[in-house]
Amino acid sequence: MHVLTGLVEVALAETETYYHTIEPGEQTLYNMTISNPTPGPAELVADTFTVTMEGVPPKTGRQRCSSLPTTHRFSTRPPGFLRGGDVIPMYMRVRAPSIYQAHADELASITVTAISPKDPAIRDERITLTLMDVVHGIDLDTSHYQVDVEQGESAFFSITVSNTGNVYDTFAFYDPSTLEGQVEWALPFGWGLTFPTSLSLDPRAVCD
Repeated sequence: MHVLTGLVEVALAETETYYHTIEPGEQTLYNMTISNPTPGPAELVADTFTVTMEGVPPKTGRQRCSSLPTTHRFSTRPPGFLRGGDVIPMYMRVRAPSIYQAHADELASITVTAISPKDPAIRDERITLTLMDVVHGIDLDTSHYQVDVEQGESAFFSITVSNTGNVYDTFAFYDPSTLEGQVEWALPFGWGLTFPTSLSLDPRAVCD
């Protein structure tokens, strides 16, 4: 039987939630704490803990920091020495992939774990869930919908294409020079049409 000689606790701050929703390119902050609740004399039960994070998806950024004094501040190093009863605030910043990297909704399940190097059985973990909400959308508009022309003449329509989503997107249109395109555009026999077959736009960008 293994007898634990200490305790560690990773917890969310009092007003914090484990589930956050952000959009591509945005970031969110998890307010957390790490503590040494081991009973006994503070100096006698003191320990050093290593904090790790697992489950970070590719292209998702994260970093951890703490509000410790300068002598205990950490980024990629252990938080340091904790006496019994010490509670240290720390935060984890999660950054979603950019508008050019994101394509669909993605859930980042990140586990924050604190472990005592002297006894790996002294450990605790906290799971956070961050949803990247991806929206695809397009809006078409025109300044007018009817033009009168004579045989052999051309009519010009100003079409506005808007990306109403929150990611960089490419929109494909049927090629009017193909049989399939003529059917989809509902072109009468003998009529021709010139229109781009694709457009790529940033979020909320407009192409006239």
